[in-house]
Amino acid sequence: MHCMKCYVCVRWDCAFSFGFGIQAGGCLSPVQFAIYMDVLIIRLKESGYGCQLQGVYFGCLLCADDTILLSHSLGAMRYMLTICDNFADKYDVKFNTNKSVAMRTGDRYNNLPVI
Repeated sequence: MHCMKCYVCVRWDCAFSFGFGIQAGGCLSPVQFAIYMDVLIIRLKESGYGCQLQGVYFGCLLCADDTILLSHSLGAMRYMLTICDNFADKYDVKFNTNKSVAMRTGDRYNNLPVI
């Protein structure tokens, strides 16, 4: 028997449901997360920004609760981050910017970005 440690409610616009207990984790959590985040992946893919390899989109990779964005330029990355910001605002998602890093590769990896 699992102990209910998490209590949630459903928000629809300004209306809230009654609170109810849920089990933290469980076998459905990764599936639910994947369905939820699929909206973000589709938006990024449809934007036309992000890396592709032989026609397959690799601009947004997810593993557990980690997200990796891959782009060919800083401008494309900025646009992808804007899509993520809009998604976060609409779906009340929090991205932990304290754990975020950027990595640049290639011949110009050490060049300063043009702003």
